Amino acid sequence: MIAAVGGLPVREDDYHTTATLVDVLPMPVLHDTSNVADGVSVHREWSTALGHAPVLLVKNVMRARSLVLQAAHVQQGEGVGVPANANRDLVESIKHYGAHPVFMELNQHLALVPMTQVRCCWAQLVGGVGQIGVANWVDCADTIPQVSGGKWPEVTVFGLHLDRDEELSGALLVFGNAEFARSVAAQIMPNDAPDYALARQQLHRLLDTNSMQGIAYRQAVTLAETRRGVLDAAGLRVASDPQLPVLAHHVGLRIPNEIDAVTFYAYVKSEHTPIMWLPELRPLHYAAVRESHRFVATTAEIARWLFIPVGPDYTDEEIAHAILGLVKAAEFLGVRWRNDVARATEYASMMDEWYGVNHDAYRPIFTTDESV
Repeated sequence: MIAAVGGLPVREDDYHTTATLVDVLPMPVLHDTSNVADGVSVHREWSTALGHAPVLLVKNVMRARSLVLQAAHVQQGEGVGVPANANRDLVESIKHYGAHPVFMELNQHLALVPMTQVRCCWAQLVGGVGQIGVANWVDCADTIPQVSGGKWPEVTVFGLHLDRDEELSGALLVFGNAEFARSVAAQIMPNDAPDYALARQQLHRLLDTNSMQGIAYRQAVTLAETRRGVLDAAGLRVASDPQLPVLAHHVGLRIPNEIDAVTFYAYVKSEHTPIMWLPELRPLHYAAVRESHRFVATTAEIARWLFIPVGPDYTDEEIAHAILGLVKAAEFLGVRWRNDVARATEYASMMDEWYGVNHDAYRPIFTTDESV
């Protein structure tokens, strides 16, 4: 089993890995303050980097969301859909505008379930992981876009991460609808502008395509290797592509239905493997808890998701360690190779041959009979 991840020992709980994407996204405190830039050229550069999609840059994420609501003619008191586990920032942005957040269920892909009571709704990915579902707007304020063209929803809001102060942090709106982009642009006020010089520096720092040394490129490589490691070594289901060019902070993993989610999470944590549990990262919003009878299935689904954080400069050894605890937990609890029945059958037979029929090694708790 350990050979599947290079024969690595389990680390102590105080081991510190290379910085994750969360750590490196913000602009360094010591940045070049001598440059100046005009808004027209910076908008053009960001648009070019994103496949010539229409873009707008504004001073902060809350203002970006407000501009979207205003351009969509959302009325005071009107309901705006959000995930049942939307974070406080998104909910407060809607309330600050004067609209009413309406909490929506999530399915097993972490996508919004249709709801007839709302005209507009926000999907909110978790560090770039999840699905859009029925949403027409997407909130990705905690991450950045990928370096590629692609099919964008009506609007996606990203953070620019220019400053630790949320008021000055900047936001990027990327549009899949040029007409809606013009409607949002019509609401822009002179004091909505971000620091354009910093926005240009951040573009080159994050999305440098000339040398392929930008943070986004390096993170994408690390994510792909981590995802491949989970599939090859653990045989478990990972989150599918959200179908828009957004950079993930982590690889999402769904705990198989056959095992209790809390038990699986506890086993992974006991191996001192870096892991994040969705109920800790993004639990039900407290206002949604008041309607908890509506969200029984959503609460159970949220509990089934784990996230493996990675960073753009992770080494091969760090990637292997990131999945080690998952592999061990899946083996102990009988769900290793859950998504590869043929491999599970072969591996279980090998354990029987090695240790006899009464062994305590790997025994799948799911059916391996493909005729069932």
